[in-house]
Amino acid sequence: MSFVFSNIPICGKDTIEQYIMTLIAGGDLGYREKLSSLADPSQPFSPPSDDSILLWRHLAISHLLLASRAAADGGLPARTAADLVSCYRQEISDAAHIDQLNRIYDHMIDDFVHRVHALRQASVLSAPIRQCMSYIDSRYDQKLTADLIASRVGYSSSHLSRRFREELGLSLTEYILKVRMEHAIRLLRLSQLSIADICEAVGFHSQSHFSRQFRKYTGTAPGLFRTTGHLPPRSSFERSR
Repeated sequence: MSFVFSNIPICGKDTIEQYIMTLIAGGDLGYREKLSSLADPSQPFSPPSDDSILLWRHLAISHLLLASRAAADGGLPARTAADLVSCYRQEISDAAHIDQLNRIYDHMIDDFVHRVHALRQASVLSAPIRQCMSYIDSRYDQKLTADLIASRVGYSSSHLSRRFREELGLSLTEYILKVRMEHAIRLLRLSQLSIADICEAVGFHSQSHFSRQFRKYTGTAPGLFRTTGHLPPRSSFERSR
């Protein structure tokens, strides 16, 4: 039996909240299984009606603020946490149905957990790989080649690609794509830029190529994501890596 936001009992919710925040602060990728263990299959829970949506919105926003603090405790930069709060607060406020709110909440917790996990993982990487990651993160809107990036740390492009795969589980090309896609997701959520402008802002020169890569990475099209504000669960697409 899986964990669902609207199944949280109002009585005793503080203990569950503390547990969720501990999992976020630790960047615990096993959080889904651990939260699912809280559900009691012998006591089926009837989902609340949409008439109570206001109450559940307030609870979701409360969890959002707690999650941002827990993620900050886990190392997430304050500016990133604030941007996420702004984004998810709007999505929660716009939710008209309990099922929709459950999906937003699920993605919100998943987002915070994976961001903290990625930061913790980066802390154990070698200095040359961290240097290359920093270079890519600050120049993702420009033309990036393996030779150019490798020259920053005195590696050959083949050696750098091998080190990336060994330390990150991603090729250099996959990491560059990941950075660009995560920035595109953020711009689609938070900005009023056109998709063509976002395509250029994250280093693509062809909107059709950008759209294909975005769909491959997220499982949905840029325009549809901007309209709905929702992505498929991470476990089903490339972003889970």
